[in-house]
Amino acid sequence: MKQRKKLTSFQVQALEILLISVFSTAIMSCGVLWIKHGIGHGFLHLWMKEFFLACCISIPSGYLIVPLVVLYTKRFKE
Repeated sequence: MKQRKKLTSFQVQALEILLISVFSTAIMSCGVLWIKHGIGHGFLHLWMKEFFLACCISIPSGYLIVPLVVLYTKRFKE
C-alpha cells in the first residue's frame, strides 16, 4: 500500500484557513442571497457569481486575520 505524504504544520494551517474561508463563504453567501432574493429561477447562477466574488475577499483576509487572531489569543493562554 502506498503511504501518503504527511503535511507540515504550516501546510495544515494554510489548508485549514483556505477550507474555512471557502466553506464559510459558501454558507454565508447562500444564506444572505436566499434571505434577500429567495430561491427561484437563476438562484444557482447568481449564487455562484456572488460566491466566487466573496472568495476573492474572504481567502486573502483569512490568511491575514487568522494569524493575527492566533497571536492575540495566545496572550490569554496559561
